[in-house]
Amino acid sequence: MPSIDAAIELEDLRLQALQLVAERQALGRQIAGPVRLDVGTGWSRAQRGIALDLALSTNLPSLRAVSRSRYNAATGLEGTNLLEGSATYDRHLGRFEFGNGRLIGRARVVGRVYRDLNGNGRREADEPGLPGVRLRVGSRGVATDSLGRYSAWDLVPFEATSVEVDTLSITDPLALESEINQWPGVVTVGIFARHRARVCLLGTRDGVQVLNF
Repeated sequence: MPSIDAAIELEDLRLQALQLVAERQALGRQIAGPVRLDVGTGWSRAQRGIALDLALSTNLPSLRAVSRSRYNAATGLEGTNLLEGSATYDRHLGRFEFGNGRLIGRARVVGRVYRDLNGNGRREADEPGLPGVRLRVGSRGVATDSLGRYSAWDLVPFEATSVEVDTLSITDPLALESEINQWPGVVTVGIFARHRARVCLLGTRDGVQVLNF
């Protein structure tokens, strides 16, 4: 047992030493749409001088790309480029679908949202699909096509996944505000900035304060 304790103590000391001889700082931001730029500097005792890291990445619906470059006075300029995407044929929808990740070994859920005219819980030939319905499939958000069909990729295989209509999504905020304003006795103020709010009721310790704008 003493030898095991000594090995653990030596491992802890080695990790502390590595932390003391290496330093890295990085800064990143979105520069245009899905394009992100990351710049960093690093130093370690194993290399001579300071290294400059530059990474340019983008995450498009059908492609993920990352370009990394590093410059150090001792090793010169080094770089790597990564392009990642996938194309699959969906027999249910009868079309190719493209993704920005690796879909091999992942699961998919497909289905259709339709109007159940006779209320029997099964889709009949004369029951139309509902287009533009937003759903939550696990943690992913999808929408139905013109025939009411939907498909969600990149799910964890052999795990239960919930599928539900996303009733909290608002596709047309101004139309919703206009509809709410038609309700008797209801006038929306400042929800989506169509009607400017001119008064604010602020609750304080001394009661309600009225602020006019």
